[in-house]
Amino acid sequence: MRHPQIAAIIALNPKTELKVEGKTEMNQPDSRESTDISSRLIDLLVEYRIKLDAMEHVLKEINPLVHELYLGTIENLQAKKTAELKRILSAKLTLKLNKG
Repeated sequence: MRHPQIAAIIALNPKTELKVEGKTEMNQPDSRESTDISSRLIDLLVEYRIKLDAMEHVLKEINPLVHELYLGTIENLQAKKTAELKRILSAKLTLKLNKG
């Protein structure tokens, strides 16, 4: 059984070769380990989303003006994230098209 963090890195890069005690084995991520990692990641994301929603609700009740500022900030961050994602994806696509 591999260490969970190592398994996560290996799952992201399936062509990684591991050398263990002089042996070289081609990495073939165990589907169960990948599923476990994905499940834990989803659990953490849901947990933090619930916490953020609770804090937003408290903020709304305590100070509605600050809550409006918070919502505006979140919208701006989402727009920036979308623009950055589009920029990165278009750069990758351009690179692939130039290579191929």
